[in-house]
Amino acid sequence: MYDKSGNASIQIVGTLEVYEKIQSEYKIVLKTKEEALKFYNLLKALFILSVELPHYYSFTTKINTKGFLEFEYKKKKITYDSLMEMLSKEYQNEKQKIEELQTKKEKIEKELEELKKESYKKEQDYLSKERLIATYLECKKTFFGKVKYFFKAKKLKKNLKTKINQQEKEETREIKEEQAPKDYIKFIDKEYYTIEDIIDISKKLDDILQTVKNLELDSEAQKRKILSLSKKIENASLYIEEIDKHEKSIFEFWKFANKDEQTLLQAPQEEVTNDNNKLEKVFDYKEDLEEIGKLIDKKQRALFSKEETDAIYIATTELLDILNNYENEEAFQKSLEDLKEQAQEERMLFNKENFDFFGNVAEDNTKIQLLAGKKHRESKKDKFKILDITKNLNLEEYKDKMLEVLKQIYDSFEKSSSPVSIPVYCVLNEGFKERPMQICYINPEEAILDKGQEKKIELYRFNIKEEMPIIYFTNSIYYDNYNKTLPQGMDIGTKCLIHLGKCELDLKQKDSFRITNLEDEFKLATSEIKVYEYDIRKKEEE
Repeated sequence: MYDKSGNASIQIVGTLEVYEKIQSEYKIVLKTKEEALKFYNLLKALFILSVELPHYYSFTTKINTKGFLEFEYKKKKITYDSLMEMLSKEYQNEKQKIEELQTKKEKIEKELEELKKESYKKEQDYLSKERLIATYLECKKTFFGKVKYFFKAKKLKKNLKTKINQQEKEETREIKEEQAPKDYIKFIDKEYYTIEDIIDISKKLDDILQTVKNLELDSEAQKRKILSLSKKIENASLYIEEIDKHEKSIFEFWKFANKDEQTLLQAPQEEVTNDNNKLEKVFDYKEDLEEIGKLIDKKQRALFSKEETDAIYIATTELLDILNNYENEEAFQKSLEDLKEQAQEERMLFNKENFDFFGNVAEDNTKIQLLAGKKHRESKKDKFKILDITKNLNLEEYKDKMLEVLKQIYDSFEKSSSPVSIPVYCVLNEGFKERPMQICYINPEEAILDKGQEKKIELYRFNIKEEMPIIYFTNSIYYDNYNKTLPQGMDIGTKCLIHLGKCELDLKQKDSFRITNLEDEFKLATSEIKVYEYDIRKKEEE
């Protein structure tokens, strides 16, 4: 490209996913060979880091106020000139993590050594008791064995204890000899670091992280082993105490030894944990909308009456503002006047005497229509007919009609719920607190396009959980279905209606991004989108 002064530049235009699946155009302008080389080296460096160390380095792409492409790491802009500083900071951060992990590793190693000693002592204690019980069980099988055990039990216990003490000393010596020498990672101290240095220290960090993780697992295993041995020792001790109680006389011991007793040497049962967390399917509006739309439309046709779908249709129009502000008398008067004016322009205004009592049934139901490429013979709903807008309709009658519409919508909310967990979006520059019922979009791009090319847009994301009340604007909301030919789905748009007044909202996070609008082949205009993400749940009834 050449500017008015004849200066040449390379301009690259592409598309970028800026949020969720929202695509936007971007531009890269390279005016000199030096700029092009710097940009290439920056791309190369970020590519190597993200490929070699994907679990450490994830770079995001953004569009700036001029529509140009930028790179970010940890929400900070990265340029070729700032790359060296970033690499130095990353090296020092990872060095600090390694030093902390080395300290943690030494602590766990000491703890593990003590646990092994405790475990060994308990194991020997249990073995001594197990051998004593095994000797008793073997002796009780015969007459002479019982007599032998009765007169030599104390000596047997003493011999076993001496043998166990000798083995314990030998094993303790072996544990000390097995201890590995301490090793420390050496670091390179210099002013600037290369990508090779970052890759090297990151791999060292991976190694020590894995070592610490293994040590923690070994430590937990030893704790479980000690717990199991403690229970075994407790059971064995109880059994030995029971034997000792009957060694006071040969006759009592004889009677006890003839009983069929359990050894009580069972290990404690492992605690079983049931993970009842239900895995939820991640909703993808580009992949799943057609299937989910048919499911929702089928469900809503079964749930909603004709009166309820008519009322919901009114909520798809500008009259939703009146429903949200029912107490405003002045707004109602203005709304009625506007409706009569619109009806007059569309030649839909009539007197009581020429009232069309056939409604949509009188339409030409043989006419084939297309909805998203699907054939049907149904008529669109009409707000003037639903509300019976006549020349003689007064304010009180209009308010009564709207009150009935509001009641039907509220009844529909009680019946309807989302079959899946799904995020929905709306765009408001004045917040949402004064709008209890809010129209949202499943597709965030539709929500943004609805506001045109404004410079600043606030996008609200509401995370709707499965079974939460919501009304989707499916085909059956926009059309009557007298002939039962209306296709199922959400073919008109991705709008839905939520009632924020019946929900509790928790702000989960904030984000921002930019999208571009191509004003001409040379100029890109940008809009800043601020995102507010809320977790939404049904409000507890008082």
